[in-house]
Amino acid sequence: MTEGLDFTVKQRTDLGELAPRPRGKTQLEHRMEVENMTEGLDFTVKQRTDLGELAPRPRSKTQLEHIQCNKKLPIALNFEIIRRESIASFTARACKHRLPNGYINVTTKLVNGHNLTIETEEDRTIVQLKGTRYTFFNSVVSIVRATKFIHRNGRSDVKFLVRVVFSTGNVEFLISSKKYKRGLLEKIEEECPNFSLNKLIPNYSAIFDIFSQAILEKNSFLFTTVFDFSGWHQNEVGPGWTYLHGNLPNVEAVMKMPLASPADHIAGLNALLALVNRDAGLYIVFLFSHLGFTARLLGMAGLAPRFSLYATGRSGSFKTSLLKLLSGGIFETETDSSCECRFSDTKASINEAILKRIDSLLLIDDLHPTALKGERSAMKANLGRVLRAYGDGETEGKLGPDRKTNLKEKIFGAAWMTGEMVDFSAYSDILRIITVPIDGQSIDLATLTALQDNLDIVRKYFSSYVNFLGPRFQLIVKDFAGKLAMQRRVWRDVLKLSFGRYVDAAVALTLVNYLVWEAAKADGFLNADAGKLRGEQQILSFFKAIIANTELQKPTNIFANAFKEAFHNGQLAIARDRASYNSGVGEGYRDEKNVVLNSGYAKTFFERFCDSHQLTVPPLERAELVAAGIIEPDIERLKNLRKGGQRPSVYAFKNSVLGIENNAEDNERMNNDDN
Repeated sequence: MTEGLDFTVKQRTDLGELAPRPRGKTQLEHRMEVENMTEGLDFTVKQRTDLGELAPRPRSKTQLEHIQCNKKLPIALNFEIIRRESIASFTARACKHRLPNGYINVTTKLVNGHNLTIETEEDRTIVQLKGTRYTFFNSVVSIVRATKFIHRNGRSDVKFLVRVVFSTGNVEFLISSKKYKRGLLEKIEEECPNFSLNKLIPNYSAIFDIFSQAILEKNSFLFTTVFDFSGWHQNEVGPGWTYLHGNLPNVEAVMKMPLASPADHIAGLNALLALVNRDAGLYIVFLFSHLGFTARLLGMAGLAPRFSLYATGRSGSFKTSLLKLLSGGIFETETDSSCECRFSDTKASINEAILKRIDSLLLIDDLHPTALKGERSAMKANLGRVLRAYGDGETEGKLGPDRKTNLKEKIFGAAWMTGEMVDFSAYSDILRIITVPIDGQSIDLATLTALQDNLDIVRKYFSSYVNFLGPRFQLIVKDFAGKLAMQRRVWRDVLKLSFGRYVDAAVALTLVNYLVWEAAKADGFLNADAGKLRGEQQILSFFKAIIANTELQKPTNIFANAFKEAFHNGQLAIARDRASYNSGVGEGYRDEKNVVLNSGYAKTFFERFCDSHQLTVPPLERAELVAAGIIEPDIERLKNLRKGGQRPSVYAFKNSVLGIENNAEDNERMNNDDN
């Protein structure tokens, strides 16, 4: 090339194939790197030229103007040289007659044979039809940028940023590519009250359609890609995954993670350990706070976490404060309805929050006792909805009002809840949840207050944890997949447990514990191996306690314990003997082996017991009670008639189940009850 302006190519951007139209005496044929260029040079590109960030050496009034293009250019590319000290980046501009971006001059032949010319001037758009020039409208309309929005579910759509230039100023708005062809004119008229279209021109609507297609094809505009969600996304170039959030380029999301140094990571971990290290249950809360970010890795390894955490305790126990501090909502600095939910929220709100919090941690607050049946039923329904969504790994398969929000889809993430009571609608719900009682005495309140006052400590800790996972994502998945069978076998043997869900919960938290301390070790945390071992001991201690409690929560055990408590408190209407019962006394009787109750009376009594204890237990079949060893299998209906000719169906409770011994104390209680 001719001598002149020296500049260096630091990066590369493909401008596309440019159609040539030689100007002057100089022409660039095909070069991957450019070293010298004469100021004021006009040139065309016949094939492809990669240009990147330019660092010029200014000469006189020289500078390469910002140029970029995403389409094939139909005409020569003119570089205008002006002065600038440095150039950070560049965009391309296709032009005809050196007109600015958005200006067009197109001619087409109509069906009737007439030529139609559309061209733009400084502040208006002109059409020429049948030799007559008309002002089509009082502005210049162009496409500034096309943005492809990629959604979490893999679907995507393109939106155009349209600029309307008036003599008095500009207006910009977005329009979907699907609505662009038929809806551009309507959108302009909606967004621009000053827009005036000459509707006296014959077939003005068809001409505007030709115009809208022309600016789509002839304008040069930027094309960008934007992710409109937060969460894990596999890198298209290079290994690993990236956790998308609003502080990353080309991501529009409410969740924003800060940059964090190794020192931030270690400081955050030390602060959180000071907060939770006093109690095994609190350490489980700490591990669970990582589960939303880790759930996808575990799921891809074959261990999708199918359980939620329920922190229960009296009002003032700081359970909600603790969980809010550790929830994904701390990254949402803007007001957003998905930060947390309440059990009293609507079904649609709960379902929407679950979908928004994929790859994060959703907090549902305040499951509380209430005397209002409708409110209680709604909270129970929402509890079951959350437990089943995360337990089954997918949302409900019902459509919401917009027919999109609640479509059934797979979810990764985790949910934890707070409340003052335990209220599970079925035993399967119990197996989908681990309950952590929090009394407030084990929480270091000074540390809790300090972290609440400076949320960046916790934000930077979790940001460091997520950044540790990203580049190692696939290696972690492969490693965990290989360890899974062994880990399940170890925990099944240690816990002596047949509950598959609890075994998997213990395995999942063990693997999270491993990652927590490996991440800490990578950033220089001392004694990380000792911390990992201590964490495993906390997990074992917690699950041994929870298994014992789960046995008590079996519906058949609740049933047996309800009648055991009632018998010893003298709450059952039992006759002294069979003869008294046959004569019409009481709703049952006692003999040497059994306490026999009318089955209808027993069912009603148990329903009232559950209602008074804020419990919802599904109806139990006779076969279930027999299989559990609670009632006799061969006593179902009395042979002799009661007074009134009845032969009622009965439950014959075994004395041993009710804790009854044939002694004087029990006999005395029977006499008192009969009297």
